[in-house]
Amino acid sequence: MMSNTRTRIFFPAAALALCVLAIITYETVAVRGLFAPPTAVATIDISKVIDKLNEQAEWEIQISSLQAGIQEEAETRQSRLIERIQEVEKMEQGSEQDAAIDELELERRRLEEWARLKQMEVDRERSLMWQSIYRNIKAEAAKLAKSEGYELVLIDDSPGELIASRDANMPIEQQILTQIQARRVIYAANTIDITEKLVIRMNNARTTSP
Repeated sequence: MMSNTRTRIFFPAAALALCVLAIITYETVAVRGLFAPPTAVATIDISKVIDKLNEQAEWEIQISSLQAGIQEEAETRQSRLIERIQEVEKMEQGSEQDAAIDELELERRRLEEWARLKQMEVDRERSLMWQSIYRNIKAEAAKLAKSEGYELVLIDDSPGELIASRDANMPIEQQILTQIQARRVIYAANTIDITEKLVIRMNNARTTSP
């Protein structure tokens, strides 16, 4: 009789212990979820990065050379056109001069089209420059973050005041609101800034690359 009583007491006690254990386990997991380890974050000042990159200096030299060549050719073409205009002005009025004037107009349009295409060429080169720089910043920032244990790298856009211009084709209030909405970082401590480390890493990689 005593044995049955002990059995009835044992099973409820065991069930209660299991319930308590389950509750403790659940609460432990929940607490861990609430107090997850913080994300390791770093920031960069992208303007400073770009200004100090050897890659940008190399691109600027290349583009400046292209622009100088275009400018020299433009001056040569324009000089020839001016000389031709002066020659036509000295011609006697008549069908021959009219034909020459038509030819000059065609030449002028060709020069304008040539200049437009050259502007597009320079614009394309500058676009390629920024694409290359941004691509390399992303790649090297990822490598630096992994090596130093950062999980997130942000562009720190918190510095600088909000600026409005009365000359812009937008109400001043809208200018300010647009800038506020564009900001992504309100505050970032200097201790998480890796701008200089990133610049050094990128310039070193540029030096050692074939």
